[in-house]
Amino acid sequence: DLAAGENDEVEYKPFIELDNAKWSEVVRSVVAFANTNGGRIYLGVRNDGSLEGEVQLRKAVKSEAKQAIVTLMGHVRKLLADRVKPGPPFQLDPIEVHGAPVIVITVSSGDRRPYSTDQNEIFVRKGSSNLRPDPTSELPLLLQRSGEGGAWDGEDVF
Repeated sequence: DLAAGENDEVEYKPFIELDNAKWSEVVRSVVAFANTNGGRIYLGVRNDGSLEGEVQLRKAVKSEAKQAIVTLMGHVRKLLADRVKPGPPFQLDPIEVHGAPVIVITVSSGDRRPYSTDQNEIFVRKGSSNLRPDPTSELPLLLQRSGEGGAWDGEDVF
């Protein structure tokens, strides 16, 4: 995933300080992935696919190395529980890539669509972007598919 770049199912995010407003970008990506085909968000990876490393992790979390991953994972769990509705299907995994810490947020395509932010914003994933669905063509399809449990692929409207 890191070599291929961002796409329909992959998003890169640097380590973000716990009180930073940039967490809203992660929330939007989780919503978009849950509303479409699912995907993975890699925390600790820059937009160009390069790794940030342990120093940046400790700087963002302001914690010792051993505790930093645990603290950040707890923050992500709480963030998604508080700011995505309904609760999205996701999994957190700490991994190492070439010795650098990375947290992978794997979001499944949800069967309780539409998912939204705590601000009632709905997003879908198109390429490497999170976009609002078109209210006349895409949103009705998203609502229709909410009870079917299948992934929304956008093919019906494009």
